[in-house]
Amino acid sequence: MSEILLTASEPALSLAIEANFTEEMACFARNLPGAILHDEPEITWFFLNPTGPNGVLHAQFETSDPEMLTMRITKLLTSFQEQQASGLNWRVTPNTKPELLTSLLQQNGFAHRETQTCMILSASSITTPATLPPGLQIREVRTLAELQQKCDIEQIGFEASNEVREQYYQAYTGTGIGPDSHFHHYIAWLHEEPVAVSALLLHRGVAGIYGITTLPTYRRQGIANALTLYTVQEAQRLGYQFVTLSPTKMSHALYRRLGFTDYCQFHHYYHRF
Repeated sequence: MSEILLTASEPALSLAIEANFTEEMACFARNLPGAILHDEPEITWFFLNPTGPNGVLHAQFETSDPEMLTMRITKLLTSFQEQQASGLNWRVTPNTKPELLTSLLQQNGFAHRETQTCMILSASSITTPATLPPGLQIREVRTLAELQQKCDIEQIGFEASNEVREQYYQAYTGTGIGPDSHFHHYIAWLHEEPVAVSALLLHRGVAGIYGITTLPTYRRQGIANALTLYTVQEAQRLGYQFVTLSPTKMSHALYRRLGFTDYCQFHHYYHRF
């Protein structure tokens, strides 16, 4: 496990946050049958299956020559076409190099698809324990049966297909669960009924929170708020100073109230075959 980042120095913090988001997706590429993870200093990309998601997670090319860069883009597109991929997503971050890469992507058939906000919080700013609603308990997932329950809640909360649910289960089991893993999973239990989930990924010296969702029937009861604070405090307990996450439009305001601030944006460009 990499050394924990203790100061907000740049570009170390920015690179660590990007690497944490990259690792979350890489867990799928490492553990799903037939998936490919290609990781080298200049570029990291993954292929899960023809329908995706598939894409480039990180790119820092040493060259700024447009012709050379176009050749790299074309070669990668050809590789994904040979895998019969339906499309390719390319993530552009503040650390993507060179700057002209975005315009070259657009010239080669990529179109802007979405902008993803990354938020950050200093875990030490949370000084009081999370207040849990009456009857709520939060416990780390330690068995495969509990992991199945977590995936069930994710599927309902995110309205995912059976295929996606199975992909998450395989990725989680392949990565490992429990206190010895760098990927921790939590379930919130209300009167011993599983109602909400979260995950904490420890990588490159920062802690990333992923997959917070509550069953529709139990929303607007303060459960997501309590679970988020609990997960932050778990990161703090494990020695981590910086916590990052990416909000949805609906959850952005919630995380702001908890002390998270907007830190950077990832821009996603998509090429459809």
